Amino acid sequence: MARYLDPKNDLAFKRIFGEHDYLCISLLNSLLPLDESERIVSIEYLPAEHAPRTPLGKDSIVDVKCKDATGRFFIVEMQMFWSFMFMKRIVFNAAQALVKQADKDAPDERPKMFSDLQPVYTLAIVNQYFPNKDEDRWMYTYKVADIENPRHVLEGLNFVVIDLETEDLLRKIRAQQGWTMEKKRMAVLWLRFLKETGYSEQIDRELVEDDTIRMAVEICETDAFTRDELDVYDAYLDHIRVELEYADTAEGYKKLQKALEDKKKALEEQGKIIEDKDRALEDKDRLIEELKKQLTARSL
Repeated sequence: MARYLDPKNDLAFKRIFGEHDYLCISLLNSLLPLDESERIVSIEYLPAEHAPRTPLGKDSIVDVKCKDATGRFFIVEMQMFWSFMFMKRIVFNAAQALVKQADKDAPDERPKMFSDLQPVYTLAIVNQYFPNKDEDRWMYTYKVADIENPRHVLEGLNFVVIDLETEDLLRKIRAQQGWTMEKKRMAVLWLRFLKETGYSEQIDRELVEDDTIRMAVEICETDAFTRDELDVYDAYLDHIRVELEYADTAEGYKKLQKALEDKKKALEEQGKIIEDKDRALEDKDRLIEELKKQLTARSL
């Protein structure tokens, strides 16, 4: 019987949504409050930024960054557990994505104007504890708005935070106003996939009956990962447990910093092993190609 990794884990999350664009598109279209005319059709991935190290580390947060054919930027954040930095981090990342659009010149070599800047959308999924919890809501949307008249919005930054621990989550999604039945269906399936996969060898039939979700489930099968990758996965889980153990105490921050440094070194070593194996496979492929060329030359 197949076993599955938790898709919220860094390794699995980035394999699913950072390497399979159609899965990332489906997730974004299902969970962002976009009109049908605003649906994402295609995306290209962007390199992840190197965020500053902090006492709580960055490793409790996994993210995927991309932009679509119209130039809109999208950031998907998976917050494994709550930290006081989370909201500041998503604002920082979104603002950074907005500013970086002006770093490059336009194709006609004219400097970009403010009017050329495209909106940035952040989809942040919180796995544990959300302090702004409202019992009637499962999704929280933020924009830069006039306090006295929230209808007056400064366009550019859009944030959607989804609380996976919302009580009666699925019922509240199905009651979401203004969404089509298909959008609600896929939102339910994606959030069920994130919540349920990896905790049992049994996958509910309703999940795998949908082709898109079934593909995401198959990617999570442990057999799809190498032993070294599974070691990285286990190290990440251990890392999260360490953060959870120390995050709530002042003295814990010092212990946590040391634990983070140790885990970082361990993950770097695992990464080097995987890189060395990839490099060896590339060398083997080049050697095979060279031998093929030599055999072809001799036959001629």
